[in-house]
Formats: sequence, structure tokens, C-alpha cells
Amino acid sequence: MGLLGPPLALMGLVWFLSAQPDLNSGLKEDFLLRKCAHVTEYALLTGLWARAVAGLAPHLRRARSTPLCPAVATGAAATVALLWAASDEWHQTFVRGRVGAVHDVGIDAIGITIATVLLLGTRVGVLAGVRARRP
Repeated sequence: MGLLGPPLALMGLVWFLSAQPDLNSGLKEDFLLRKCAHVTEYALLTGLWARAVAGLAPHLRRARSTPLCPAVATGAAATVALLWAASDEWHQTFVRGRVGAVHDVGIDAIGITIATVLLLGTRVGVLAGVRARRP
């Protein structure tokens, strides 16, 4: 599955769930649960993309001895996740029973921000190996 498999699989799951006309669980807390799921899935997506970008970067760069800056990998991951959040909401405008909402992209951005802070603020993250090799 490699480094690209996990983030692409999660993106596929998000797309599949967005194509469902109704995801209401019937629980009283349904709204809160769905928003927490959005935050969690986009935090995870950001982390998976950061791992993929950091792992693939040496294969794509000419100067292989110089590791990719963690901020660049995390920024690229956050950008991909945010673009996917926006495209997911746009996709929902075509699904009967669903609506695309800009505020949902904002909720997804909370998860993206949490992941970005964690990735850049700790040495025990998916990019720890990249940081360890920095001169």
C-alpha cells in the first residue's frame, strides 16, 4: 500500500460517506458526533499526508542528502487536506439530501490545524525521523 495508500484510502472513505443521502444516526447527539468526526478525520488525513510527503520527498528531490523541512511537508499536507475538505463540500451539493456548507470546511480546518500544531510542535510525531536527520 505504501505511503500514499493510507491518505488516499481515507480520502476515498470521505468521498463515499459524502455520497450517502443521509448519515443521521438517530441519536440526540448526532450533530455533535458528526462534527467531531469531521475534526478527527481531517486531523488524521493531514497526518497521513504529512507522513507520505516526508517519506516520498527524498525520492522526488535532486539533493537526496538534504531532508525535507518538516514545515514544508506539514504545509503541503495541510493544503491537500483543506482542498479535499472544500471539494468534499462541493461534492455534497450534488447529492440528494445533502448540502455543501462553507462552515463545514471551517470545522474540517480545525482538525487540520490541530494536526499541524501537533506535527510541528512535537519531536515524537510522524516527522520525527526527518527532524533527526537535519544538520
